[in-house]
Amino acid sequence: MNKQLPEIIASEITGCFTRGLDLDEDIRHFFVSCEGLASSAHIAEFLNNCINDSSPVYDLIFYPDREMRLRIESLIPAAGLDPDAISNVISAVCSTRCDIIVNTVPEPVSLEWSRFSSHVYSYIKKLNLDINTGIFHGQDAVNFIDERIILRSGRYVCSGESAEFLGTLARRAAEENLSGFIDLFIFALKIIGCKNTGIPELFEISKCFYEAAISDAAEFSRILGKYSMEYVMARKINIPLISLDEAAGAIRKIDTITSLVYGFIIPAADKGVEMLLKNGELTVL
Repeated sequence: MNKQLPEIIASEITGCFTRGLDLDEDIRHFFVSCEGLASSAHIAEFLNNCINDSSPVYDLIFYPDREMRLRIESLIPAAGLDPDAISNVISAVCSTRCDIIVNTVPEPVSLEWSRFSSHVYSYIKKLNLDINTGIFHGQDAVNFIDERIILRSGRYVCSGESAEFLGTLARRAAEENLSGFIDLFIFALKIIGCKNTGIPELFEISKCFYEAAISDAAEFSRILGKYSMEYVMARKINIPLISLDEAAGAIRKIDTITSLVYGFIIPAADKGVEMLLKNGELTVL
């Protein structure tokens, strides 16, 4: 590893602080819901008030955005940094003791280092520099930056069967130029979670779950076709938490994923649901 890499990464982080942290829509909505602040002037006043330094809104402000994650992922090896290198990054950032700019309107707000040094440390920690995203062979690590960002930001530690599965999925999706693949990759990660073995069984269980969700939603739709919502509420009939479209979309994703990786589709456990999904569309119930 380049001995100067920690200093380069530290420079990127301090550069982000001096350019200014942006308040995206999610952060602004959180300001409204958490602190009751809607206007930019009130937000700026809040940030300048030392009393509010422990507010949870700072956890969102000091959260690396996609641009920063892309910069960092492009610099570091897929295997991540060792503890000594990470300590060097922290030391280099802390040695600058630069104030942190927050881009508010009409004027940016400058947050003093002495007030927010703990938030700076938290920001670096959220970059997950220690996570190994090296599930792609050879030069493929360079070609799958987006997938590596997802793995690192979510602290997904993949090895063994799950690493092989996800690496194969990404490579074959790229070979077929599959549109919307990132959503598919995230979906697969949610199913796999922290498991590193028994991956086919996880997808089989998930498919059965979504098939059951379709059956429940279809039955609920039939009930609504005969009775009013007042009747449903009075009889305390459970309302499905997953819609027909959501469950059907999940099954199609599972079929696409297993087809890409294994070359087959997991058979439907419920033939009635299979009919609902005939020709890739839900039939009229």
